[in-house]
Amino acid sequence: MQVVALSKKSIVILSLSPIADDPRVRRQGQAFHDAGWSVTAVGVGSSRSPAPDWRIIQADAPSVMQPAQDAQSPVDTPPADSGTSTPAPMRRRGPRTRLIEFGRALIPPEKRHLFRPAVHLFFKILTLVVRVFLFVKWKIVRLIEAIRGVVALLRNIRQSSRSAADKKDSGTGGPAKLSEPDLALQPLPPPMDPDEAEANYMDVWEIYRMYQAAHGIKADFYLANDWHMLPVARQLARENNARFAYDTHEYAVEEYRYKPDFLTTKVPMVRAIEARGLREAAITTAVSAGIARDMAALHCVERVPVEIRNVPNRVANLPEPVPTRRRMRVYFHGIITFDRGLEECIRSVPLWRPEFVFQMRGPIRPEFMPTLKAAIIEAGVWDRVEILPEVPMVELVRAAAQADIGISTPPSTSKHNIYALPNKFFEYIQAGLAMCVADLPDMRRIMEHYDLGVPISAVTPEAIADAVNRFTPELVDRYKANARKAAAELNWEMEQKRFIALYEDAIQAA
Repeated sequence: MQVVALSKKSIVILSLSPIADDPRVRRQGQAFHDAGWSVTAVGVGSSRSPAPDWRIIQADAPSVMQPAQDAQSPVDTPPADSGTSTPAPMRRRGPRTRLIEFGRALIPPEKRHLFRPAVHLFFKILTLVVRVFLFVKWKIVRLIEAIRGVVALLRNIRQSSRSAADKKDSGTGGPAKLSEPDLALQPLPPPMDPDEAEANYMDVWEIYRMYQAAHGIKADFYLANDWHMLPVARQLARENNARFAYDTHEYAVEEYRYKPDFLTTKVPMVRAIEARGLREAAITTAVSAGIARDMAALHCVERVPVEIRNVPNRVANLPEPVPTRRRMRVYFHGIITFDRGLEECIRSVPLWRPEFVFQMRGPIRPEFMPTLKAAIIEAGVWDRVEILPEVPMVELVRAAAQADIGISTPPSTSKHNIYALPNKFFEYIQAGLAMCVADLPDMRRIMEHYDLGVPISAVTPEAIADAVNRFTPELVDRYKANARKAAAELNWEMEQKRFIALYEDAIQAA
């Protein structure tokens, strides 16, 4: 396979996401590009946002998203294995790759053309069978979702009836408080053997094709975004006598504690892969100081990752805020799914003063849709909950500026949530919104420093309603003005200087 050499400082950014729509990854690529680096990003899935000024390889297409300005890039297509080059030094292959390699080894080159029609027919039939299977599976999944929606609705109605009866018996006013299991106290299982974990993970086709797409690109650094890409970046760095870096967007071993099987099925592999990556990476970064400290302690790593916050770019020419009127919009944007406190927000809406409405914008996870509908029906707030259309990532801040109060309610069910400093928190600030966020340490520290809003003491309908009802039009205007001032400091143009300096220093030290 031909290896493409890049003349100036170069980096390959790896992320299991649509690159142009991933805020943090897109900011990384643009920062390197603006600093004079050659940038290639490898990701998956199509993007809604326009192409950036540097090259993106879509590993699952495969296709290349051409840059908007830099058309003369040394990489025009994803690297492809011609069958004559030395196989990539990976431990394992996907089933289709192993089958093709077995056939090539078994059949002499001069006779392969005789078998091609049969091979093509075999794969056509196999593709048809897979498509039929996936269609049937999709229908079954939709049926199961509908049944779950009905069951969830009936369960919620029954729970509401019990709460009303308990309230009547106890003589206390207001809805009963929701109890929340303390998932954060459950111990983590031990890690797997690192070699076994990486071998098993690289056999996943979605991961191996990321490696294939980046295999022919020689770079000074390979940047793994999140633990999924650590084995790929580590392998590429070894092959090209280069270095790799690790940037975690989440607290990986804590992210999905609300899923019953997460601790037993995923955590041992994540711990093994992440611990090795943290020790061997030339640069490690995390989205918050809390995650960085706790992650280093968990994996017994002396070097604490550097905090690089999820601050957005400055948005020019935002309209000047008009004085807040009586109708106030409480706004959430992000992925609409479990473990974000959205059900509690919806259940709190009947307790809000009449002038407040709740707006949500973002992709809705299919498995969450029955829960979302059931919460709205149970609370009886169809007229006060608005689901807004999605917008491209680059338009999120401008769209958020139409609202009044930004809300974020991650429950304290995991250290991932407790140490959260999410994109939306800083996007709300950049949009000039008043803030109403869960009282968690890293977010509280920033909100108090800049006087940005009202904390939510607990993720329950009563506590959320108490925080929302404390806002008045005059108070919202004050917090909005403070957010505009804070946005001048909390932006990527300031944060990227620290980010790029890490890599420039590493290059000079070499």
